[in-house]
Amino acid sequence: MKKLLFTSILICSTLFVYAQTRQEKATKLIKDHFFKTMYDFESYQPIETKIDSAYTSIYEDEAILKNVKLLDYMLEKTEEIKGTYVRIANTSAIAARDLKDKQKDGNKAMFEAADLVYNSLEADTQNFKKEFIGWRAVQKFRSKSRGGMWDISEYMFIFDKNLTKIVHHYDLKDLPKNQALIDKFLSGRYLIQLNMLKDFFDISYKSENKPDSLFGF
Repeated sequence: MKKLLFTSILICSTLFVYAQTRQEKATKLIKDHFFKTMYDFESYQPIETKIDSAYTSIYEDEAILKNVKLLDYMLEKTEEIKGTYVRIANTSAIAARDLKDKQKDGNKAMFEAADLVYNSLEADTQNFKKEFIGWRAVQKFRSKSRGGMWDISEYMFIFDKNLTKIVHHYDLKDLPKNQALIDKFLSGRYLIQLNMLKDFFDISYKSENKPDSLFGF
């Protein structure tokens, strides 16, 4: 009985030391990162650091985030071009039609580029798998801004499996916006917007895999 108790205490102590070592390594890597990047490192004051296992997340995948932001930007600019045509049409429908015809090849190239980004996103999201990639830490800290004002920030850091380097980091205040963009893609709303814009610009082909459940069509 005493031997079993001793073994249990030894295991718990080992796990505690190991967890403490992970915490220390993560804290040091974060401190080194801010030493190199923070405007006023002398003002840096860690408040709380929580470390846990890190798994791939569709909301944190760099390639997916890059492409969904690019797609959102491309469609936003296309909507602006559409608005220009609409404003011209309010004055002269003929002038608007002539301008659209004149820019037809450019508009088609614009949609072909958007399709490439969309198809890349579709492949990345469909092939995405949740996998253990290392460790993550969320740190809340206080520091001074360039204007000398105190700010409290919260950052996510992703480390490799051996906790030897930071492989990715971002401000947690950006997470809701990133999630909203990816959710818009996953729900099919970007695809609907893309095809509606193609209708407006008289682009003869439609993007494939049009969702049949969203909004009933």
